[in-house]
Amino acid sequence: MQFDSIEFLVLLTTTFAAFRLAPAVLRIPILIAASVVFYCSWNAPFVFLIAISAVVDFFAARRIYAEHVAGRAGRKRLWLVLSLLVNLGLLGYFKYTNFLIGSLHEVFPDADAFARTWDIVLPIGISFYTFQTMSYSIDVYRGTIAPTRNFLGFLLYVSFFPQLIAGPIERAPHLLPQILESSRGRLRKEEFFTGLLLIVWGLFKKVALSDNLAMVVEPAYTNPQAYGGGALLAATYAFAFQIFLDFSAYSDIARGAAALFGIKLVRNFNLPYMAQDPSDFWRRWHISLSLWIRDYLYIALGGSRGTAARTMFNLALTMALAGLWHGASWNFIVWGLFHGGLLVFYRILGPAFARLFAPVPARVQSVLRIALMFHLVCLGWIFFRAETLADSLVVVSEIAAWSASGWSAAGPSVFPAAGIALLALAFAVMAWQEHRDVWRRITSSQVGYGLLIGACLVAMAVLMPATSAQFIYFQF
Repeated sequence: MQFDSIEFLVLLTTTFAAFRLAPAVLRIPILIAASVVFYCSWNAPFVFLIAISAVVDFFAARRIYAEHVAGRAGRKRLWLVLSLLVNLGLLGYFKYTNFLIGSLHEVFPDADAFARTWDIVLPIGISFYTFQTMSYSIDVYRGTIAPTRNFLGFLLYVSFFPQLIAGPIERAPHLLPQILESSRGRLRKEEFFTGLLLIVWGLFKKVALSDNLAMVVEPAYTNPQAYGGGALLAATYAFAFQIFLDFSAYSDIARGAAALFGIKLVRNFNLPYMAQDPSDFWRRWHISLSLWIRDYLYIALGGSRGTAARTMFNLALTMALAGLWHGASWNFIVWGLFHGGLLVFYRILGPAFARLFAPVPARVQSVLRIALMFHLVCLGWIFFRAETLADSLVVVSEIAAWSASGWSAAGPSVFPAAGIALLALAFAVMAWQEHRDVWRRITSSQVGYGLLIGACLVAMAVLMPATSAQFIYFQF
């Protein structure tokens, strides 16, 4: 049940009507039921995994708090370990077992035990809801929050259908109180219209822009050997905007759907391609994951509290694990290490470059930094998008050879003039939405609001491709 499907529209409108008409005591159960229906449309048997995570972490957090009050630090730690083992065990088994077997088979090709992978289906959304529920146990352990006594509210926190499959990854201090409050409160007019606008805007970005860019990216990255460096470079630029529009579209629809129930989800993007350095990029891209990794992984490893060498190691390891979180493939590990290397490189040489370019006007410096960072991010996207590590190396080598030849012999074209116009429109859309003052001024008036909704609907009708691509982050 994709967000851009009729089935989801029916589920959302039915749930909205039932939620608003029902008494307060039934509202949380209604949202839980809708979440179960939504997840069962993907793979019904795996609903029990969400239930396992919710039950384990609900009771583990209660025990963590009780042992803390009793002053038994050892037992408190054991309950946290139980929570982490269950969640990471489920994630590890379903997501990484076959990757580990395949990697061992490459090292030990004659070992029969590694000759065949297991028949394991990846449960959709498992990377997101396990991180979300683990953060709850860790926060209780750290004393950031007290455990809730409302199991149904906690179960909805884990399974809330607008953000269940691909986030944003919420924290309990932010989402849990809203869940409990929404069951008692009335829908405000501004929440409804904000939610409706976000849903339509997200659908426009997905259907009219991202899905069309997918038709540029797909053929080139499915068979990169058939294309020249120029075409592969164009497809890489197209993917940079496809993945942003696709993922931010999902986030917008999730935020809009949640707003209909009086819940405000965190923003996940803030002009990521306007970042001037790697740290700035990760403060702008997939913000909920970046903050999760910082707070629960990087800081747990020691962060920047140790020596400079230890800090660099922590950065590299954190980003390698972040890459592995995205997918059980060496491509994603290399992508993570690439970004870890960028963080280390900028941290070491950043001051030297700042002194070198000090005479250059500040605005020119900003433009140069943004352009450099954008192209470094695009280089990383090659490893993220390619189907195999070998394919990613083909793309890099073809682009490098094409550049060295003086930008000639582009090969079969995958990016006609219409594609260039689409890419320009995608960039404008990205910049315009994130410019909050412009967005607020236009949508605050009834005329501007209506025109924007109408324009989005017309654009979707005109530009909708014959086939719809699945949201990219659904695979994680």
